[in-house]
Amino acid sequence: MIELLEAGCAPWRRPWDGTGGGHHVNLLSGHRYRGAYPILLTLGMNIRASALPFWCGFA
Repeated sequence: MIELLEAGCAPWRRPWDGTGGGHHVNLLSGHRYRGAYPILLTLGMNIRASALPFWCGFA
């Protein structure tokens, strides 16, 4: 923890930028996802260590 602080990183601060609203959006249609999808997509973002909430489906 001390090494992170000395390196200029505060581990309790969020690493993403929340100014975009954080809504999960279909990249092609611009449709915002609803229901259980945002929860599942947030889980996928955390697993991939991604900060972009844009998605495309196969349909």
